[in-house]
Amino acid sequence: MAMAVLCALAPIAGCASSDDEQPPSPVLTQVDARQRIEAYLTETLNALPTGVRLTLSPERLPAEGPSADEFPPPMAAAPCDGDMNDTAGPVKAQVLYYLSGIPSGQANQYYTKVMKYWVSRLWNVTETELTIQAMAATDDGYQLVVRHGNAAEDGVGEDVLILAGTSPCFPRTATAESTVPLPARVEQG
Repeated sequence: MAMAVLCALAPIAGCASSDDEQPPSPVLTQVDARQRIEAYLTETLNALPTGVRLTLSPERLPAEGPSADEFPPPMAAAPCDGDMNDTAGPVKAQVLYYLSGIPSGQANQYYTKVMKYWVSRLWNVTETELTIQAMAATDDGYQLVVRHGNAAEDGVGEDVLILAGTSPCFPRTATAESTVPLPARVEQG
C-alpha cells in the first residue's frame, strides 16, 4: 500500500528512471536531509489556514478502504537510480505525510494554497498532473510534492492530500537511521 503511494510520487520515491539521477552531495547526510524535508513540509503546513496538521496515516478513510494501520512510513532512504536492488549507489532521504483536518470538500482549495505558497517562495513549481499532483524544486535541490489521494491507486479518498519531499542524493555511506522517529503528527505553529 505505501509503495503504491510512493510510486505514485515516482519522482521523489526512488521509482524514477536513471535519467533523473543526480551526483551525490559529499556533505549531506540522511539525518540532515530528513530534517530539512521536515522543515519544508512544516513551513508549508504553517502557510495554510488553521486547523490542518500532518499525519503519518490519513485520518479520514473511505469506509471500504484500508485501515490506518496499513500506511507504514516510507523507507528512510531510496536509491537515486530508482533500482530498489541497488545496494551500493547514492541514496536520497524521503518523508511522506498526509495533510489531515481539511474541511470536507475543500481538498482542491488546499491543493491550490500549497502550490501558491511554493510559488511565493520563488520555487520552480510544476503541476505534473492537472489538479492531481504538483512538484516544487527548492533552491537547494529538494523536491516537494502535493498530491490528491486516489482511491483506485492508493486506497484513500479524493479529500486526502499527501505532502512529501525528497532530498538531493548523497553517498550511501552517509546514511544513518535517526534515533528520533518521524513525528506521528505535526501541528501548526
